[in-house]
Amino acid sequence: MGEGHDSGTSDPPVLVARDLTKAYGATRAIDGVSLELVPGEVVGLLGENGAGKSTLLKVISGAEQQDAGTVELDGAPLRPGDPLTASRHGVVAVYQELSLYPFLTVAENILLGDYPRRAGLVHWAAVHRQARELLDSLGVDVPPAARVADLQLAERYLVEIAKAVRTSPKVLILDEPTAALDPHDVQRIFAIVERLRAAGTAVVFVSHRLSEVLAVARRYVVLRDGRLVGEGPLAGVTEQDLVGLMAGRPAGSAAAEAGRARHARSPGDEVVAVESIGVAGVADISFTARAGEVVGIAGLRGSGRGELCRVLAGALRLDSGRMRIRGSEVALRSPAQALAHGIGFVPAERKTDGLVLSMSVQENIAIPQLVRTRRRVASAAAAERVATSFVDRLRIKLSHRGTRGAVGGLSGGNQQKVCLAKWLAADVSILVLDEPTRGVDVAAKSAIHEVISDLADAGACVVVSSSEISELTRLCDRIVVLHRGRQGGIVAGPDFDEQEIVALAVGTAADGGRSTHETTEVV
Repeated sequence: MGEGHDSGTSDPPVLVARDLTKAYGATRAIDGVSLELVPGEVVGLLGENGAGKSTLLKVISGAEQQDAGTVELDGAPLRPGDPLTASRHGVVAVYQELSLYPFLTVAENILLGDYPRRAGLVHWAAVHRQARELLDSLGVDVPPAARVADLQLAERYLVEIAKAVRTSPKVLILDEPTAALDPHDVQRIFAIVERLRAAGTAVVFVSHRLSEVLAVARRYVVLRDGRLVGEGPLAGVTEQDLVGLMAGRPAGSAAAEAGRARHARSPGDEVVAVESIGVAGVADISFTARAGEVVGIAGLRGSGRGELCRVLAGALRLDSGRMRIRGSEVALRSPAQALAHGIGFVPAERKTDGLVLSMSVQENIAIPQLVRTRRRVASAAAAERVATSFVDRLRIKLSHRGTRGAVGGLSGGNQQKVCLAKWLAADVSILVLDEPTRGVDVAAKSAIHEVISDLADAGACVVVSSSEISELTRLCDRIVVLHRGRQGGIVAGPDFDEQEIVALAVGTAADGGRSTHETTEVV
């Protein structure tokens, strides 16, 4: 895996970055990084959180001005810190933080600033027609007249990509395009990327899901601590090779160790039981979860995974059915009431639902304890001691202000660890996690998996919803599969068949949507 450019094409590069350096205070986010992008090539940009990926992307797209180095587009210097010029010349970026206006329609967002006109007025029929044609060409089934605020997160990302692709860019940067998507939508993204590649677009694809990078990209670039540490063709390269480059050490066996721990567990008594529960978009779901067990929730986007998690956590009230906790029927009406029953919840959207970004790390960690004890003020010294202990336990990387620094200043992986620390500090016995490793790097993902396994080993009841089936098969003892808001089956480990789970999720299982491994425990 030597360094050096090998695009497999003799075309001259469309974009050349040389010796880029960018510092924020005393920290060098990127340090002497060089990069070439060739037409019709997909490059996987890899690195752990804090490696410098986002800074590099912002510099080459004109969103940030480098301190040193140059960027050339088609042989001409690209003006530093000028994203509008970069976009006009064909460099377009789609970042994790979407730029759509939520209260405008899909069509209005896609054609924003370039509405067709007739007799001096906006020709709205043409706006919607052009948006529909573009969406259809990309295989995106979203109504042009729908408000963006009413779309699911995955649909918003697809609209954001459609907006970027409309300008036929020479270089398209996709920063974590699949983080919020289920396997079906991931394939849509792959199809879009392949279509653009075939048309001659240079695509930079950033993802923490290494299997996706291997599937869609032809070349890799790895950053570590702001420096380029490896690049080359992906042919013959394994996930373990890439992990080793990203981490600066041989890939560990954390996943295998988690699997061994899972297989050795002996679940205890029933802790949670749901019978024929239903809310908007979910109907007739029944399963149990026991102490010392990890139960997975699988399903495509719109299958009801998120709604089911919110029901279990008291964030969504039941319309029908029953729920029991430790044998007693409950009607959870709020997360605070769920917490009183020992239930913690790590939501899919950590920035909006899981954390108060303006508050400090120690304040966020203390919130569930304050709610549970109904204390308005906690000792600052005690709060700091508790926060520090969990920061150390979870290996959370803090800012220079330590536990008193705002949680909004942390990387995504460290923010997610703070979400976990909240509930560990509150000593909950039931933990519900919705997409616990979305948008986090390989090291953080491994650490989160370790925490989940440790909790189950210690006797906690853990429910994990994930769009990554491979994540569920590594972590879980059993997996509840949802299909269009209904239960497709319950698959028991340890020897999971991922293809069977996919078939249940899409409704094509040979037995009509009921797994041959389905248990008889349902209440």
